[in-house]
Amino acid sequence: MKRKIVVLLVCFVMALGMVPATIVSATTQAVSVSYQTHVQDIGWQGFVSDGAISGTSGQSKRLEGIEIQVFGDSNLDISYSTHVQDIGWQGFVSNGAMSGTAGQSKRLEAIKIQLTGTDASLYDVYYCVHAQNFGWLDWAKNGDPSGTASFGYRLEAIKIVLVPKGSAAPGSTVRAFVQAPPTVSYQTHVQDYGWQGLVTNGATSGTSGESKRLEGICISLCNMPISGSITYRTHVQDYGWMSWVSDGAMSGTSGQSKRLEAIEIKLTGDVANNYDIYYRVHAQNIGWMGWAKNGASAGTAGYGYRLEAIEIKLVPKGGAAPGTTAGAFVKYIAPDIITPTISLYVPATPFTYTSYSSTATITNMSYRIYNRYSWETNPSIEITFSGKCLSTNYGSTYSSFYLQLINSADQVVESILCIPPPLGAGQSWSEELEYFSDVAPGTYTIKLLEDN
Repeated sequence: MKRKIVVLLVCFVMALGMVPATIVSATTQAVSVSYQTHVQDIGWQGFVSDGAISGTSGQSKRLEGIEIQVFGDSNLDISYSTHVQDIGWQGFVSNGAMSGTAGQSKRLEAIKIQLTGTDASLYDVYYCVHAQNFGWLDWAKNGDPSGTASFGYRLEAIKIVLVPKGSAAPGSTVRAFVQAPPTVSYQTHVQDYGWQGLVTNGATSGTSGESKRLEGICISLCNMPISGSITYRTHVQDYGWMSWVSDGAMSGTSGQSKRLEAIEIKLTGDVANNYDIYYRVHAQNIGWMGWAKNGASAGTAGYGYRLEAIEIKLVPKGGAAPGTTAGAFVKYIAPDIITPTISLYVPATPFTYTSYSSTATITNMSYRIYNRYSWETNPSIEITFSGKCLSTNYGSTYSSFYLQLINSADQVVESILCIPPPLGAGQSWSEELEYFSDVAPGTYTIKLLEDN
């Protein structure tokens, strides 16, 4: 009987000896994560732990700072970095230090949290945030970003949990971080208004129906994850094409009241390999023109028409144009005008005529060839003649004469009746007469004939 009792005692002691050995070999201990946030209009809230909400919901209040610490494992540390309004990503801080700002009223927009220390490999840290206009996003993990970027949206609340390494996430991990898509932003300087606010990706900058000229423009790429730039130049009244500028610099003029007449925009670097840039303009006397692309001209040249508005859009490489591409740019090309050959014929005997009570003579006649309007194919001929009153009598005859344009076949192409003004004795005059309009290239004689 004694031997049985001894054996039982030995087995019991051995079993007890195995218990602490099992506990010591466990891969995780009872660890906890605690955190507090600094909230707009409220200040620091108290610490909460292990998945509880810190911050607010439904109050539209921004998080401005955060402190995080872990307990239960002296070999485990926690580090975190926040993306702050107007600052961007801050450096990592650890174990209860504040990340964010104090007294600057700057919103947190995103956060990264990671574990460090010798036991970091034993745990995963999960965290999710409540973001303005999105609500609760999904769970991020181990240093991945959580929140939004390039929207300017505030974080309003956060939850953080620690789990043993490889354990299931507390919820969905599909959409923990939202990055605004790459886009193009631009603003124009408008006659009488000055600089308008920035608009993006296809929105209209400028005016319509107000007859206001664009005088300058600035263009930038936003949220672009790859290298490259946007480069542009404008055609300016009295200057022509300006030099190329890039990435937000102004093209055009300031304080000179000069209209933009056309624009060219192109991409460079990796951006050019992955995107197309489309743009169209609203031009004086034309309205909205077609979409130009990747450095082609948009607008007009040679007409003196002002640009009044513009739309610019970034499109994935090879994507469809935003609209028609026909008629994006119109350039005036002057016709090839051949000047006619002209000779003047004035009678050898001074040409006299009686006008009211004056006897006068033509003493000189000249002409010039010109284009009244730039789009005319044929030139016009304008006649200038001079005369002098020789004497005065008391007759009442009213005289006139003809100017005739005669071609090389001796045919009268055009005839103009001229009635000079009455003169007193000794008076002279010189004036421009009606012109011969739209004269086709050829050989002509201008004759002066008395009206009998």
